[in-house]
Order: sequence, then structure tokens, then C-alpha cells
Amino acid sequence: MGDIKVVWDMLCDIYSKAEGTPWENAIPIIVVGAVLFLLVKLIIIPLGKGVYKLYGYISNKWFVKKQIYEKLSFMDSSDLYYAIKNYVPTRFSRIDPSNNEEPIPEYIALEGEKEPLLLEHFLKYEYSIKNGGKYYLCLGDCGMGKTTFLINLYYQTLKLHKYKCVFISLQEENCIEQIQAVEFQSKTILLLDALDENENALTDYAAFSTMLERATHNFYRVIITARTNFFENETKEQISNNKSNASMLDKLSSSRKYYISPFTDEDIKKFLRKRYHHNSKKIKKAWTIVERNKNLSVRPLLLRFMDELLKEDYSFEYDFQLYEYLFGKWIEREKRNINEELGENLYEECLLMAKRIYYQWQKNGKIGVYLDDIKGDVTFGGIESIQLKGHALINRTSDGMYKFSHKSYWEFLLAKLAVSDFLFSDELLIKNFDRATAFLEEMIQYSKSNSKQHDVFFSIGVANYLLKYKKPEDAEEQLIYVINKCSENEQLYLYAHIKLAECYWRQIKYESAKKVLNIIYDTIISNSEIDIENVILYSKFAITFATYCREYRLVEGQKFLEKIIIFFENNKMLNYNLLRCYSAYSYCCVNYKAKQDFVEKMSNTIGEYFKYDEYAKYLYLCAISWKTQYKIKGLIDIIDEQIRQYVRFMDAYELIINNCDMAVSMYSYYNEQDSFFEHQDAAIDYFGNAYDICNLIYKDNNHIILNNPYMVTIQKKLVLAFSVIKVRKLNELVEPILNYSRNYKHIDEMRLFCSDLLKKEGNDKLEDFRSREKYLLQALELVKNNFYKMADIYWDLYVLYDDNDQIELGQQYLEKAYRLAIDKIEIYMTPLYCGILRVTLEFYRGQVNRDDIIQTLLEITPKVYGSDNRKKSVYQALRRVLLTMEDQRLINVCIELLQLEFSCEVMENLFDICNKYDGQEKFIVYINFIIAKREFLSLEECNVLEKFLKEKKENFSCDVVNYFYEIINKAKKGRNNFIFSNKEINYDNSSNQLLKLGYKSCDSKFFENINVSESSVHKDIDLDLQKELEKKFDELFGSLDEDETNIKEENSQQENLSKDDNVIVLNDEDGNDIKFDFLDLIEYDGDEFVVLLSSDENADEVVILKVEDGETEDTESYVSVDDDLVLNNVFSIFKERFKEEFHFCESNE
Repeated sequence: MGDIKVVWDMLCDIYSKAEGTPWENAIPIIVVGAVLFLLVKLIIIPLGKGVYKLYGYISNKWFVKKQIYEKLSFMDSSDLYYAIKNYVPTRFSRIDPSNNEEPIPEYIALEGEKEPLLLEHFLKYEYSIKNGGKYYLCLGDCGMGKTTFLINLYYQTLKLHKYKCVFISLQEENCIEQIQAVEFQSKTILLLDALDENENALTDYAAFSTMLERATHNFYRVIITARTNFFENETKEQISNNKSNASMLDKLSSSRKYYISPFTDEDIKKFLRKRYHHNSKKIKKAWTIVERNKNLSVRPLLLRFMDELLKEDYSFEYDFQLYEYLFGKWIEREKRNINEELGENLYEECLLMAKRIYYQWQKNGKIGVYLDDIKGDVTFGGIESIQLKGHALINRTSDGMYKFSHKSYWEFLLAKLAVSDFLFSDELLIKNFDRATAFLEEMIQYSKSNSKQHDVFFSIGVANYLLKYKKPEDAEEQLIYVINKCSENEQLYLYAHIKLAECYWRQIKYESAKKVLNIIYDTIISNSEIDIENVILYSKFAITFATYCREYRLVEGQKFLEKIIIFFENNKMLNYNLLRCYSAYSYCCVNYKAKQDFVEKMSNTIGEYFKYDEYAKYLYLCAISWKTQYKIKGLIDIIDEQIRQYVRFMDAYELIINNCDMAVSMYSYYNEQDSFFEHQDAAIDYFGNAYDICNLIYKDNNHIILNNPYMVTIQKKLVLAFSVIKVRKLNELVEPILNYSRNYKHIDEMRLFCSDLLKKEGNDKLEDFRSREKYLLQALELVKNNFYKMADIYWDLYVLYDDNDQIELGQQYLEKAYRLAIDKIEIYMTPLYCGILRVTLEFYRGQVNRDDIIQTLLEITPKVYGSDNRKKSVYQALRRVLLTMEDQRLINVCIELLQLEFSCEVMENLFDICNKYDGQEKFIVYINFIIAKREFLSLEECNVLEKFLKEKKENFSCDVVNYFYEIINKAKKGRNNFIFSNKEINYDNSSNQLLKLGYKSCDSKFFENINVSESSVHKDIDLDLQKELEKKFDELFGSLDEDETNIKEENSQQENLSKDDNVIVLNDEDGNDIKFDFLDLIEYDGDEFVVLLSSDENADEVVILKVEDGETEDTESYVSVDDDLVLNNVFSIFKERFKEEFHFCESNE
């Protein structure tokens, strides 16, 4: 108004001066013009600007509400508001900052860019560049603002009105379905947040990468955020190699990567100005706090709590202290907001919830829980009552799942649990969580720097961490401290001894481990009853004790494990501890049959109570990886799956062992296949992985002079590998280990360890006789009083002397082995026991009761070996001995051998002994039985049976010969080769072509929308052959005796139950069921084709469809065959196979 008055006074002065002059009449016009000018400038223009700003504000609010709040409804609206309102442009680097202890700003701007600002880089460069990349990775550490950046990129992209943009959180269970539902994908920019928190990416890397690639490959751009170490863990720390298929995630590892950089000082000031506007006092105080706590700038997430920090004058040396402060303040606030009684145990409830989330993560990778699923006897009244808004540290999803609002809050609590809950710290594999690991290491460092007398729980937690990921020697120091401090606390005292024994074991101090375990067993375990209170702790002792007993070949460990398992089962305690005991039992038990029984029991338990549980599956894989069978291809597959999919369940030592075992398995199996040199590089890579992990633990590692126990363990595995391929003397590898035992004064500790190596040297045929003898005698000296290992070496000495014509000396050692075997309980009912009896039966020249040995072997071999093929050597020895005696027991031996492997020679032995005692009829019954138990007859087995028939043709009637030839011909045609798994089969909706037995096309609509019923495709030769065999046998020889008739009736009942197994039920377009008989599965030109025939008795047309993989591992698809040449050729193969069974007519078309 002052300006208007000045102007008005000026105009009045001009007017008074103009009176009586020629300008007098113009003055009013000038005054009116000036007034209008003032009106426009001072009122109308400012008003217009205000209206425009108001419109912009309202429209922006509406835009944010419609496009951001509603479309990102899975996020809290206050978090979204905060992320947009206080956003400070994200800087980036193209250099991986992971080698720095804390992120350091390293900027490399692209040409034409003033500053490396990530949001502008995408909006102005990556979106518009022609032939740009499809996949972009934005990587950052915990709390660096990855989600905040992606929210603002989504917001700004939509404001351009140039591209369609979709934001999807990969934490959502249905994220793949959400991606697939997006329309106009080729014109859409897809933003995917939190790859590292997707449960499927964590639990099944390969499968999730395949799904994600299929779902995203059509999008214009795909921008993904993840923690920096997500890909590192897959390639370096976890050494997860051998990914055979190039997946989308593998492509990402070489795609455009942008590393989110920490705030600069200017960025922090910019944030504070946005946060506190022009309140200079608050800004100044906040800046002072930032300068005292540099971790605030490293983790922008923590700046959000500046309001809390402004209230009190705190400084924090470590991140974990700041998180402790924030949790404390949050809990104080919540206690004021809810009932005091409910808030009393809020912190304990948070710890318990963190623990339960960890178990959920073990099970399926989820990082959240439903409280109703975990309550049991525990209540979560405090958590259920808190206000889930503002800066709440806990969130609840729309479907009721509780999770921490940022993963780092959960990881902080995991670190706290690691040093406060000793049983949980025993299970916690903290290296899977980078921030939790950092928090724990900060706590350890803080404890050291303050020379603080920490409590025993802290020391146990530290010991567990060191034992899993660092040097076991350092863990030993912590555990001895605990033992000296907690002798009055039986639980802690027992647990510390268990872990101390494990420390000694990993250091190859076997005798020290033995001493510790025996003390605990004699003073505590053997004098106590197993009960609900102590069974968890006792189970941990049993697992460690069983490992030790396996090495020493003692039965006590196996027996104690059996007690624990029975207790768990009787009390319905069906948990991970029971599964761990099953797995440990399969490791420590040397009786193959007992192993098989327990593994089957474990499999049934998992199938009933642990479906879809990833950790349970890992434990099962551990149980079935019986690493003594290195030559078995199945072991390679098992260990490969463990390393690729379940590496998160292993600590560093276990990962070293598994990589070494993978290498040894490859050496053994591929050497047997005469293809070792083709796979040598891959096997060496696994040894390389083990060395790399060892180097991370022992920085002063020396590949030439062994100077740590983990290197010695790897070296022993190398000895095993080279003992297979026999290309160099083992002494070159063994001698450094023996030097290690001498240099570190571990000769007594490593007696068993070294004896195993010397035994390997003694069996090394590249060495001369005297050297081998020396090594074996040295090995024998090291295992005095260990009767199992003594008997094993006696056997080796017998073989050595016998091979070198020192028969008498060899016989002496064979007798010693035999005497130990029949006298010592630890050898009884083991493969070693059977082996020594077998050799004694055939080659011992002294006086023994051979008939007793034969009977003993016949009785115990099935109990020792079960279905294990290694029993073959025992039965072959029995066959050779019984042949000389023409003993009727040869019948059972021949049947056992023929079930293991078809042999013309054994078949002839069975035929001859049956002729002598039972007659030809029984021989046919036995062959019937053997064939019926097989899944199918291979071509080699058909040839063996055919050869036998040609040689014995004159001994059988024409009907019997023709009958067997009929079986052979059917098998050779492939009619018994197709045993289908119980999979759901989905059929393609495209047009399909029918073939007539002659042939013609049919209406393709008939095959639209068809699905297979649950009982669809099963084909098993056993029942078909059994039925034909029994029918033919009855025609030829009449009915059998009562027992055999009962067997026949039982098999007939099985047949009746399964008579529809080869029927496929399809649905036509009207939903009507139509039955088809499965006729054949034909391989042609690398593809498979199924041939079906309508179950209608008047049907004369077959359907030929191509078999393809379905969308998942458990599904298949049947699609039409459009190539007439392929169709004709497949049909010709079918006609040739079935020319004896069908009459084929020529097509009229």
C-alpha cells in the first residue's frame, strides 16, 4: 500500500503542475492508465500466479494420490509422502564400492552429464538412447535409498507422460503374476524393487531367474534394485559356480550396473533444508549431530530419525549403538501409546518375532510371519497393539503378515540374538545377512576396544560366529573362557564342551575332541535321563558325538542317537532337531541297511510334516550323500544341488568340505567312465573354491607349506582324488600333511587322520612293495586299540602280501582280521565284517567252519547292505564257494545276483541247481519273480535272456521258449521303457491332428481346452509281465503250491488296483470326459511323441502329439505336429512296432 500512496502523490503533484497548461486534458487519461497498470502488476498478476500455483499443487496432489498412493498401495502412504517430499537426487558410481569398509563417493559422470545423478541419467539418457540395454541394476548397501530412488523414478517417469511405467515390489508373493499381467509391455518401463528380498530368488536361484526372464523379456526397459552383495554372494563368498544354463540373473551380472553412492555433505545439508525448511537453529544442531555421527551420511535411512536425535545430545561410534538407541526410543513411545502391561515385554516380543522370522526364512525364504501361526504358548500382545504408522519399526501387510519395516531392523535383532541366545546362535547362519554380520562384528570390536568383561552368553555367541566363519583356534579361546566361568550352569557348561569338541575336530585335534566328549558323556549324559528340558541340548551332543564315533568306529554314538530319535518320535517333537539327528545317523552308521531304513523314515517324516520346506530338503540331501560312494553319479548330482541351491545353509567349513567332496566325486566317477580329463578343469575349480574360502579365513595361507588345519583337510581330499586316477605317487601329497603333524606337535592328535593317509599310500600301486609295506605298518602302529581300523589294515596287509607271493605272512594277517571281526562288537554287522568273512571263506587256508560263515553271510548280508549294490561281491563269493559244494543254498544266492545284474552264467547256475533240487518249473517261477521285480528290461538284459534261451532251448517246451521270446520282443520294441512319473500334464490349446490307422485328419476343435485327470499316465511293465507270466505258467504247469498261489493272488490284486494306470482322461470343449489308452512314446529326431487311442471299443484312430516341457518342472505339454514329414515318419515307426498287434488299413484320402 505504501507504493500505491507514493505513486498517487506523484500523480497528484503532476496534475497540479499541469493545470493551465496544454497537458491539462491529458492528465486524467495518464492517471487512469497508471492505475490500471498498478492494478495488473500488484493485484491481478500475483493473484494469477497464486491461482496457478494452487492449481499445480492440487493437480500434483491428485496425481500423487492416483498414480502413486493408489498404485503403490502395498506401501505406507506416509512413507511414500516422505520419500517424495524429502528426496535428494541420488548420486551413482560405475565403480563397485564393495571393497571399502564404508561406501566412499566415487563419481564418474558420462559425457554430457554435469553430475552423476541417477534419476536424471535414466530420464534423459537411458530411456531415449537407441538400442540401449534392457536390464539395469541399481545396487546399494542397506539403507542407502534404493527404494526411495525407485519411487521417485516412478513418479518422475509418469510425469513425463511419454512412457508407461509400472512399479512392482519383488517382495510380493505374486510378483511374477503381476509382471505377466502388465499390458503393452514393449512400451512399458518396468521397475522392480528388492530382488535380494524375494523368497524364490533366495531359495531357488535358477528357477526364479528362469521365471523372471520369461516374464520380463518383452519390456522396453527393466530396472531392478538389490543389495550390492546379492550377486557377490552368488559368485564369490558363497562360491556358487557351475550354473549350467545362462539365466537372466547371469545376464544381469554383466548388465549395466549403477552403484548408489552415499550422500555428500551438500546432499545432507539439502536434506536438512527440505526437512526443516528455514529453521536455521534446527539445521545447525542437526548438522552438528551429523558431523559427530558420520554413519548417518553413509546410511541415509538413518537421517529419517533426526527428529529423535535432536531431542537428546548423543554420539555413536558404531551403527549398532544407533540402532539400539532407535529401538529404545521407539519402544518408549509405544509403551506410552498402549497399555503399560502390554508394552512391558515389547522388546522381548520383537526378539522372539525376529527369531521366528529367521525360521520362516529357513523354511521358504520369507522375511515375515503371521502371528497366529507362531503364537503357541507365547503371546504377542504388545506387537499386536502398537501403532503401525509414522516411524514404526514393524509393519503389517494387508493380509496380516508382520515384518520389520526395514530389513536392517530385523538384522540388528539377529545380531543381538547371536550374543544373547546361545541355542539360537548355534543355528544362526548370520553371514547370509550382511548388515547383521556387520552389527555383530561391531559388537565384537566394541567389546575388544573397551576391554569390557563380557558375559558368557556373549562369548558363546562370538565363539559360534568364529567357528562358523573364522579360525577355529580363536573360537577355542572363547569357549575355554566360558567353561572356566560357568561350571555351575550345567546347560552352558555342557554346550560349551560340545562346541569345544567341534573346534578341536575342525583343527584335526581328534584326541582332544575325544577327551572332551568322553568327559561329558561319562559325567553328565550317561547319568541323566532324556527329558523335554534337556533333549535339544542332548541332541546337539549326540550329533557331535556320533561324528566322533564314526571316525573311531565306535557304536556308542550310533546308539545314543537312536535314543534321542526315539524320544523325539515318541513325544511328537517333529522339528528340525529330529531331522538333524536323522541326517547325523545316516552319516555315522556304517550299516547300509540301517542307513536306508532311517533315510526312508526321514523321507516319510518330511513328506508328512515338512512339505515345501527348503531347510528340511537340505537336511535330507545331507542324509543321502553317503560320501563313501564317490563313484556314484547320483552323489555328484546331490552335492551339486547342495552347493547351487542350499549354500545358505552351510558355514565356511561345510562349504569347504562340500566343494572338496564334489571334486573327489568327479575324479572318481569320470575316471570310471574313462572321461576324467574332459571334466578335470571343472573338478579342479571345486578344489579352487575350497582354497579360496580357506584364504578368506587364514590370510597367511601357504599352498606349499601347510600351516593351518583347513589346508590340511583340503590336502587330504586331494589324496583321495589322486588315489583314484593314479597319475602320481600319493607320497608327494601325504608327506606335507605328516610334516604338519610333526611341526605343530599334533602327531598324537592326528593319529587316525594320518593312519588313513598312510593306508592310502599303502594301497598305492605306483609305489614299490617295500614302501607300501612300510606305510601300512606305520598306519597300523597309529591305530592301536582301535579294533575296527586295525582289522581293516590287517586286510590290506593280507592283500599286499598275497599279491607279492608272501602267502604265509598274508595268511597270518588274514587270520588276525578274521579273529577281530568275530570277537569285536564294533565290527559286527558292518560291510567290513562281511568283507573279512567273504575273503576268509574263499582264501583262508587255516581251519575255520566254512558252513557257519556261509550261513552267517546269507543271514546278515541283506541286513547290512539292504538294497546297496555293494553286496554283489559277497554274493559272488558265496556263489563260487557253493558251486563247488553243489549246495541248494546257491538258489537264493543266484536269485540275489540276478536281481542286481542279469548274467547268463548266473542264470545257468540257477538252472542247473534247480534241475538238481526243484525242477524246471521252479526255475521258471524264479525267473518270473526276477523279471516282475524289475522296472523294465534293458536291451542288454534282453540279450542276456535271449542268449540263455538259445543255449538251453532244447531243455524247454516250445510254449515256454515262445513265451520268453514274446517278453524279449516287447521289451526290445520299447513297450516297457516308459514309466511315467506322477506329473500333471497340460495340453496345448492349438489345433491338433488325428491320425487314422491309415490315416485322416479330424476336427481340431475337439482337442481345445483338454486337461488330464489326476490318474492319467502311468505305465509299468511289472504288472503286465507278471500277469502274462503267471497265466502262461498256469497253462504249462498247472497251479503252484499254496504259498506260491498266495503270491500270485497278491500280485493279481495289485494288478486290479492298477488296471487303469495307462488310461488318460481328457476333457472336450463341453467338459465331457473322453478316455484314451496310452499306446506308445516314440523318440524321433531328438523329440518325443505320444501315441494315444480312444478307449471306445470301435475306435480306429490314433492321436499323435509332440511332448514338450511345461511351464514348471512337474508339468508337460502336448502340442500338435504340423510337419507332415515328421508325422508320417513317427507313424511309420509306430506301425512297425505294432504290426503284430494291429491291422493297419491304407488311407482313402
